[in-house]
Amino acid sequence: MGSLKSLTPVTGADPGYGEAEVARFDDIRADPVMSALQSDVTQACADLGFERYVAWVLWPAQGMRRSTYVTNYSPDWMRRRLRNSYHSHDIVATRAVQSGRPFFWAELERRHLTDLQARVMEEARTFGLRTGAALSRVDDVAGRICL
Repeated sequence: MGSLKSLTPVTGADPGYGEAEVARFDDIRADPVMSALQSDVTQACADLGFERYVAWVLWPAQGMRRSTYVTNYSPDWMRRRLRNSYHSHDIVATRAVQSGRPFFWAELERRHLTDLQARVMEEARTFGLRTGAALSRVDDVAGRICL
């Protein structure tokens, strides 16, 4: 799946970082507690009319916890995204964190995207991620939650 060439990982990034994130993704998917959470989030998102989702929890700066997520995006897409550090060029995730207000992906004006941001969006389309919405919420306990 996905006919576009993968983007080059972020320059200067640790070459093992992407592979470590892929292994972590696979561990999260295999965890029974996370599987149960994924099932609940999948149903809640379906009730809102969303077939696919990724829910990121970005912990507060204090503490040593790493951000985590549950998703029903294609595992192939998630592994590609993680392996190639696409998060550095993902305009949807960036805008969700920075703006703090809900928005539809269609609101992103293509003319304002960098070449790398446009390539990530185009590659995501090859995995069926064509339209969507994003929102984030700040929580005193969990930090920022992006959906």
